[in-house]
Amino acid sequence: MTKTADNEHTPAATGAEPDEPVVRRRFNPRLAMLYTLGAFVIVLAFAVVVGFIDAGRTKAKKSDTPDVATMQLGANDGTFTAVTLPPSGLLTMNGEVTDLDNVVDGKPTMLNMFSSSCTACRTEMPDLERLHQAAGDELQVVGVNLGDSEANAAAFVKQTGVTYPIVRDPKLLLVSALDITAQPMTLWVDPKGKIVGHRYGALTETEMRLAVQDHLGIRVGNS
Repeated sequence: MTKTADNEHTPAATGAEPDEPVVRRRFNPRLAMLYTLGAFVIVLAFAVVVGFIDAGRTKAKKSDTPDVATMQLGANDGTFTAVTLPPSGLLTMNGEVTDLDNVVDGKPTMLNMFSSSCTACRTEMPDLERLHQAAGDELQVVGVNLGDSEANAAAFVKQTGVTYPIVRDPKLLLVSALDITAQPMTLWVDPKGKIVGHRYGALTETEMRLAVQDHLGIRVGNS
């Protein structure tokens, strides 16, 4: 018979594992501050991004109607897609309310958009006047003043000496409706009010005659 040594310990055969000690983490104020700071930075970055997006939307909305002073010569003709004349609150030089349907009035029409701040417009208008005189009843030439006050529009028309009809778009309603981005801007409109041609930029009298023949089938003078 074998005896167990006095210094030898035999564990109880219960099959239970000894309890593991529970480790409790101590509160670390520095780590908590870092977490708080990180969360603040994330929120701030999100707010900045949202601010940029809102600012872009606001800017785009404001730019829907171009300011006459910022409209430049040489806009891309491909951006103009209108085919019919929109309703618009135009005024005659006498202050009476009118619209483009009344202006066209079932006649082949050449509409020329201009303003007193446009140097190219001033250069072009004498050629428009010569075309107006040569066309007689075959074609009506109409100027559409963009954004000027009644006094400024009247002074500009007097300086240029044109005698063809002028209507005013003081609130730029037509600019917004047709998405006009430059001046001078010319539209050729058939008797049914359909836009059959357009052109950004100043035209010479020869170019006007050729365009009238091309878009409206009207041969003016020696064109």
